[in-house]
Amino acid sequence: NWKGSGITDTNTDGTITSQVSANKEAGFSIVKYTGNNVAGSSFGHGLSSAPEIVIIKQLDITENWVVGSDFLNGGTSPWDYVINLNSSNGESNQSWPWNDTAPSSSVITIGNGGGINTNGGTFITYAFHSIAGHSRIGSYIGTGGSLTVYVGFEPSFVMIKRSDASGNWVIVDNKRGNGDNRLYANLSNAEDAGQGESFTSTGFSPRNSSNSDTNISGGTYMYLAIA
Repeated sequence: NWKGSGITDTNTDGTITSQVSANKEAGFSIVKYTGNNVAGSSFGHGLSSAPEIVIIKQLDITENWVVGSDFLNGGTSPWDYVINLNSSNGESNQSWPWNDTAPSSSVITIGNGGGINTNGGTFITYAFHSIAGHSRIGSYIGTGGSLTVYVGFEPSFVMIKRSDASGNWVIVDNKRGNGDNRLYANLSNAEDAGQGESFTSTGFSPRNSSNSDTNISGGTYMYLAIA
């Protein structure tokens, strides 16, 4: 499931030629491109539908992991916003990373500058969209108490990020307990065991507490769940 096509294809759908390994059945692709520092440039992602979450990292200099998603800003003009995978900070309103343009069924549009599109810079991209019964990208509002998030299958892997305010990127999976041993994408910490998350036959339950990372009352969270 984490493999692309196993073959890297040259993609000329956008204004920037990209190298793509895409698994359309899984809704996942890995894309490499060279930046041109031109706002409004685009590159092909190789999928059959528009990505719902895009993660970009510049490889040749120190820069943040840049993340865009349909579920930022509560789903209202979400591609005017950005969040960083290497930070606990919440989303910020920044028009430059995505040039205020949502991905299409063929291309991802980007702005210019460091971390997303410097001239001659080398970039890697991970793009995902939901596939019924296999993966789901979505959002929920925390309750501070009992909560089950429906995704339509029993997950093996879930990554959660509070988007409206500070909170760690929480990763849980069924290989380290039934979802209750946490890793944090933005931290170098060892795993936290027994944190209270769990998987159900149709979704997952963030722990029943007022923890800001996954389930504070009124908090807005986005997630990526994979079967």
